Formats: sequence, C-alpha cells, structure tokens
Amino acid sequence: MLGFCLLCILSFCHPSDAALVIYNVSPSQTIGPGGSMTFGAIQAASPGSTVGTFILGSTTSPSFGVTFATSPAGVYTINNNNIEWCVGPALGGSYMSTGNIYQFSPGVLLDATGGGGVGSWISNSPGFIEVGVGGYWSGGGAGYAGLRINGGGGNYYYGWAHLNANLGALMFTIDQFVFENVANASITTGAGASAAVPEPNQIAASIVVIIMLAGGYFRSLGKLSRINAHSLHT
Repeated sequence: MLGFCLLCILSFCHPSDAALVIYNVSPSQTIGPGGSMTFGAIQAASPGSTVGTFILGSTTSPSFGVTFATSPAGVYTINNNNIEWCVGPALGGSYMSTGNIYQFSPGVLLDATGGGGVGSWISNSPGFIEVGVGGYWSGGGAGYAGLRINGGGGNYYYGWAHLNANLGALMFTIDQFVFENVANASITTGAGASAAVPEPNQIAASIVVIIMLAGGYFRSLGKLSRINAHSLHT
C-alpha cells in the first residue's frame, strides 16, 4: 500500500509527457474549396507548460497553414514561417513538385531522418494532394503530418499535426498539433494526443486523498503492532 501511495505521488509530480507541448484546436478547424487556416504565434504558455498557445489566423512566426485551393484544385500548405513539413518524393504539378506530405499512422518516429527514417524536411509550400497528380492523402481519412520548428543554430523542435481528409465531402480538418519543447528530441506521431494535465486543485485533492490513505495504512500498522504486543504479554 505504501509503495502504491508513493508511486501515485511521483506520477502526479513527474508526468511522463512533461516535454510534450499540446495545442488543442477547439473547436476543430475545417476548410473546404477556397478556404484556408493558419496557426501562428505558436508558443508554450509558460516555461514547463504542457499546454501551448497559438493565434488562429496569425502568420507571426512560427506559423503554418493549410489551404484548399480551387485552381489548381487540391490541398496545400501556406504561411510556413520557421516550420517545416516531412515530405516524400515530389510528384509534379503546381505545388506537389516542392514536396509530397506524408500521411503517417500513429507511432511513427519523427526526427532528423524524417518520419520512420524516410522523407525530408521542407517549408516551401509542399502539398497534401493535387487533383490529377495525387499525393499520400489522396485516399482521404485521418492521419498525422510531421512538423518541426526551426529554432535556429541547427536546433529543431519536432512535432505532428492530426488531420482528417474527407475528400468526398470536400473537407479538410485539423483538431490538434503537438511539439517537443526539447531541441532535437524525437517525437512519435500521436504522442501526447490523449494526455490530460490535471488542474492544480485536482492535484492537491489527489495528494490529500493519498496522504489520507497512507495515514490509514500507518494507523492499521500501529493497531496490528499493539495487538501483537498484547498477544506476546498474555
């Protein structure tokens, strides 16, 4: 019981995802043909914070955006200021010639070698899909795109964005993105997606409960010791 209590206290004081900064897009942003969205002024809310901030529609660096163009028809990136995407071989076309953004599954390692050891990092408006040309996202569905912030001096902060391409309904949605706050540290797609940071009062209440449980445990030990001592003397 005591070991369990100490483990609980340590788990509250040292969250395993402390280095991941989560940016929840709430409500999620969906675009259709002719629409666009940009996420700028991206930063951690405070030193050591696990929940980051951004300004929707801002192009203040670091920033990245997505646009659903009508000519040429397709989905491309815009306003990439100090942010790069993980791409595969170029396909041609107007925007896919600069890069073909990978659609990753959960659990793919993102680092200097790309995603899972494949791909490269570029910022000059790579594409998700272009009609008549193709792209990794041409099959639609949910997936992860690899991102990294260029921090300068050879330092990069790796991350991912979760997107859903519903091309049948001509919609493209983003609901969350995550970055490492440790320079050059790798990250896996989906890491931190379900992480929930307890509010300070929840942490305090939990510690009180743990202390109460621990107190009950020690009181039980005391009663058992007194019973054993009584037994020995009788």
